[in-house]
Amino acid sequence: MNIVIIGTGYVGLVTGVGLASLGNTINFIDLDDNKIENLSSKKITFYEPGLEEHFNDDDTFKRMTFSSDYESIEWKNIDIVFVCVQTPNNIETNSVDTKFLESAIMEINNVNNNDLVITVKSTIPPYEIEKVCEKVGMDSSKLTFNPEFLREGKAVEDFFKPDRIVLGGTDNEKLNKLKELYNDFDCQIIIT
Repeated sequence: MNIVIIGTGYVGLVTGVGLASLGNTINFIDLDDNKIENLSSKKITFYEPGLEEHFNDDDTFKRMTFSSDYESIEWKNIDIVFVCVQTPNNIETNSVDTKFLESAIMEINNVNNNDLVITVKSTIPPYEIEKVCEKVGMDSSKLTFNPEFLREGKAVEDFFKPDRIVLGGTDNEKLNKLKELYNDFDCQIIIT
């Protein structure tokens, strides 16, 4: 499948590299030009056991592109976009900072591809995602969800050998397309 990963942090990079090593075409987007430059030069910006070997595999690397520009993506050819941006907690206000998520959802909302499966991997309470969608003018029922269960130090292993995969949403056609991405994984797929 042709996939876009928004965010090249811990979750985004591990997920994207894993999916690329399984034969998918991955287009990474991150607004941090330095990260994109480093990744394009085969420099990972953090250490995670096993990630570098997959990332530097020639066949895997050929299936990955890196950009800080949404316009560089041929969106009509994309099957799934994973939103893997940070959603830091604001301790002072006891809330979640959604500015990165809002920015990504707003950009995706401008994409002309009705078949695009928009999947949120970022950690966010349901009531917050409703607010974000309302703010940027997107129908929240268009979204699917695929929470991550990656442990630091075991993330690559957790990606390739998950004990479960959880998918959520209300559009059965989009959920089925997302499920198809995970068909070859040997674990329970829970749809909610």
